[in-house]
Amino acid sequence: MVAANLIGFYAAAAIHQLFPYSEVLARHLLLLSAVAYRPQAEVVRWNFPNYNCHVGAFEVTKTFDIPEKSTFAFVGLDHQYEAIVAAFQGTKDEVNWVTDLSTWFRYGDECILGAAQVNTETPLGHKTSVGAPTSIGLVHRGFCEYYTSLSDLGLPEEIVALADMHPSYTIYTTGHSLGGAAATLAAADLSLRFGVPRERLQLYTFGAPRPGDASFGALIGAHVGAAYRVVHAGDVVAHLAPCCLASWTGGCATLETCPYHAAQEVWYPSAMAVGSNHIVCEPVAEDDDCDNLFDRSIKEHQFYFGIHVAKYCAQVPTESVSASLAADVAANEALVQLQDAGVLDRAGAS
Repeated sequence: MVAANLIGFYAAAAIHQLFPYSEVLARHLLLLSAVAYRPQAEVVRWNFPNYNCHVGAFEVTKTFDIPEKSTFAFVGLDHQYEAIVAAFQGTKDEVNWVTDLSTWFRYGDECILGAAQVNTETPLGHKTSVGAPTSIGLVHRGFCEYYTSLSDLGLPEEIVALADMHPSYTIYTTGHSLGGAAATLAAADLSLRFGVPRERLQLYTFGAPRPGDASFGALIGAHVGAAYRVVHAGDVVAHLAPCCLASWTGGCATLETCPYHAAQEVWYPSAMAVGSNHIVCEPVAEDDDCDNLFDRSIKEHQFYFGIHVAKYCAQVPTESVSASLAADVAANEALVQLQDAGVLDRAGAS
């Protein structure tokens, strides 16, 4: 099993070279992940207290909201990036959630999603919700329930329908915290149950917990074109649920049911300003060199790229904040120009 998992992780490395990590794209998707924390009515109107969240050229096509379960996601078209984006809401109660995640040491539950039958009329081989249930592997029960509740409302069908209508657009699933775990399951679902080809599917998460075991992580590596999980320094959630220690290395074991990450880590050891030093870690989802050992922080979970992700779109910007953001945007645009000119690669290194 260990060898099979490693093959899955390293199989991702080759295609990741075709879709290298982009900080510009990551910042853009983080903003959409922040939007996912806002009420459904605001997202539908695309009107937020913080006007900096009014991402231009974005068209919401459908929202998915279950208030009694505190689950929310939206799907839309991002014409600037020629993208179809599904953004998932994260948890708003970090302290209790961290406490709960800390008690999970094994993931023994299979995550069964809907059903599958090929509809050959669509370019993607679109699969509809009739037929036998599909397992995506051993996943944290709560994450599975979160995503399944949204999937049952037709979220993946909406994504695939948009992909059929926009064949040149790439699909991105994204989210912060719990939303990152849901985005990871969505990527697996779109590939396994709906036949989305890996070259059209990318995953960007921020401060996401370990969603399943190593076999699930290898599945993501084998089926998703590019899967990146951005981690801010000692973000505590990015190290939960606790993994099983491998006695032979001291790192995380790839044993069945043991919590394990499912995407290639991009680690920012300290600051997250535009152009800050970061490491695109090894393709295996658990790279021991991308860690500051036991320095864990909830604040570093809350803040990514300089914004409090869960609260940012609710904050009316002050003049000083607006000036700071304008400078950040200008620096970001300069970074894009350098990348387009070939001066910087997509990881931000010269």
